[in-house]
Amino acid sequence: MTKAEQIKQRERYIAERDRLYSEGARTADDLVKAARAKRSPLHSWFEWDDETCGIGFRLEQARELWRAGPIHVRTEDARDFRVNEYVRDPNKEGRDQGILAVRELSRGEAVKMLEHEIGHALAALRRLEGLARSVGLEDMIKTPRRKIHRRVQEIAGQVAAV
Repeated sequence: MTKAEQIKQRERYIAERDRLYSEGARTADDLVKAARAKRSPLHSWFEWDDETCGIGFRLEQARELWRAGPIHVRTEDARDFRVNEYVRDPNKEGRDQGILAVRELSRGEAVKMLEHEIGHALAALRRLEGLARSVGLEDMIKTPRRKIHRRVQEIAGQVAAV
């Protein structure tokens, strides 16, 4: 398959994912169920050979599809950036599955989503520090880590104030 054909195929997958979302699909399991039929536009996205993979692998493939196809955003000050079109549903607890389109988040849901992402950022900083310590390079990351940590804390404070 040529690169152009791969891009077209990916666009078809994303279009089908978005159609399923508009019809109520909200979980990785929803995508796997919809793709099971051989006539489904999503069928070839997944590995169906049970000797090669199991349902856990298919669910991960479905999660990857939810993350595919970021949207482009332009801010009022003319900055462009890309974000995932779908995020974990901030109303879900623990290991409950579910996604929502970023464009459909209420203000309260957006705040919960940002708090969740801040938690990920802080966890990544902790992992970075541990890895740097484990290889004797803690001094190399100390200043950038502090700056990033301070900025994340500032953002957390702003989000909490909303």
